[in-house]
Amino acid sequence: MLANEPITVHSPEFTIANFIHVNDLAKFINLMLGKDFQSDVMVLSCHEGIKMIDIVNRMKLKLNSESEIAIVESQNRSFTIDGSRAKSVGWVSMSPIEIIDDYCATLLTGNQRD
Repeated sequence: MLANEPITVHSPEFTIANFIHVNDLAKFINLMLGKDFQSDVMVLSCHEGIKMIDIVNRMKLKLNSESEIAIVESQNRSFTIDGSRAKSVGWVSMSPIEIIDDYCATLLTGNQRD
């Protein structure tokens, strides 16, 4: 997108939540340090979903990109992970828009952000 090259979006209406911000991971670890937690699997995911096309459009806006978007309906099966157990212990992630905006700001400045 930074180079304004064309972008292909597969399954644009599919909603995903399979991502978190690194700061959210740190907050989760800090939260769990204060809990009596038995060793087990705890899945983290964004607390709300966002459509693939909305991610691309938001990034295009934030990066001032002129990239053309090509839509392809995929026959591949998609999946979403369930982060409800992490939420049940009091953890909440940043919103998808906040994560995307922070990522785009990092791309534009070339620096890592807090």
